[in-house]
Amino acid sequence: MTDAERCDGCVHRHTCSEVYERLGHRGGPNVAMTSVVAFVLPIAVFIMVLGPVESLLSDSWGSTAATLAGVGAGLLAGAVCVVVGRRIRRIKK
Repeated sequence: MTDAERCDGCVHRHTCSEVYERLGHRGGPNVAMTSVVAFVLPIAVFIMVLGPVESLLSDSWGSTAATLAGVGAGLLAGAVCVVVGRRIRRIKK
């Protein structure tokens, strides 16, 4: 199917480029910071908490228990990070 065949029934076939140009210049919120807070920050917090907790507890609790405690603490810290990020986002609106 060629572009001409695809555009035959479209009401915007003569102004198609204008429509896409207007959509491209449309002002909207920047989603880069939101995506970092939503995806990258919780993973980074999880890793930053997992390492120290596991290394501190590995001698006294044993390797497996320390790993489980580190994962639990990391998940809790990541969840707190997500909740705080959502609250900050709600306050900014």
